[in-house]
Amino acid sequence: MNALFAKRRQLFKSQCAKYLKYVFNDHFVLFLMLGVGFLMVQYSQLIQNPPVQRTLLQMVLVGVLLAVSFMGNFNAYLEEADQHFLLTKEKDVIKEVQEAKNRALLTWSVLQLFLLAFFYPLARVLGWPLMIYLGLGLVSLGLKWGMFEWQVNRLLKTSGLDWRSVIDHDRHQRQSVLKFFSLFTQVKGISQGVKRRAYLDRFLTLFPQGTWQHLFARAFLRSGDYLTLSLRLVILSILSVVFVNQDLVATVLVLLFNYLLLFQLLALYGHYDYQYLTRLFPLPLVEKKKSLKVFLNRFFLFLLVLQVVLATIFFQDKVYLLGLVGVQLVFNLIYLPYKIEKLID
Repeated sequence: MNALFAKRRQLFKSQCAKYLKYVFNDHFVLFLMLGVGFLMVQYSQLIQNPPVQRTLLQMVLVGVLLAVSFMGNFNAYLEEADQHFLLTKEKDVIKEVQEAKNRALLTWSVLQLFLLAFFYPLARVLGWPLMIYLGLGLVSLGLKWGMFEWQVNRLLKTSGLDWRSVIDHDRHQRQSVLKFFSLFTQVKGISQGVKRRAYLDRFLTLFPQGTWQHLFARAFLRSGDYLTLSLRLVILSILSVVFVNQDLVATVLVLLFNYLLLFQLLALYGHYDYQYLTRLFPLPLVEKKKSLKVFLNRFFLFLLVLQVVLATIFFQDKVYLLGLVGVQLVFNLIYLPYKIEKLID
């Protein structure tokens, strides 16, 4: 039993390792180095020149340390067929679930200890005694232990293992990891769901003409994680404009989020590939490509207008507005058609 789940765990890690080269490409590594360097400089300046009014900063620090206590999850790597073929080994499977929880708890606790050590200089500047900070750290670790225990207990019933809940839980954890990698490359094994979202039907009227434009709009609003992912990246880009003081850094962040969003939404082209009736449409293939370009151009044009309006308010140096508009137009007019042709052909 141990060998079976160890093999599954190793196979999934090997799959993830194959995608890492697409995540840590030259451009992302360069951006990561600049971003980490910028954050470290800002953190160093905060420690050297703390604000006079420290109440808000203390509340933020406590909130961060407590919030990370509720981060993390475990994966026992159960599959759909296990509820039939491993039913007689239920006790052994429960043991594997407990061991998976313990491994995840150890990993996340170590990461949390590093985070506590990272914020200790800030705690000293704020005047916190060492024992108070250690006590807060122990409380946060205790909360993390309680969270993991709760996660396991809700998957267990008095009569034994809740197979359906455990299988769905593990599938969700794996899908979350794969969806992260899908931000950077095409990933196999991602399942899509559908949510009705009737309150968004009014937006479908924006695409009254064009079969594929209407279908792409429906997929964006109702299927998979297109809408939720777009909202997250759009919110991150807006927060970058509003709260990042350096206009250059804010512009780079906005363009990075727009690029990730553009790459992710290219997957809309293949969303209906398994709907064989779409192949009966009396429409040429070029119409599908053209419709995707029109849909994405409209979406990013609206997003660009929103970002430019906010940047006009919050940017000190308006010259970066030209850079934001220029690079985004390059994305829309040059990179988008090239990427569609490359991915599709």
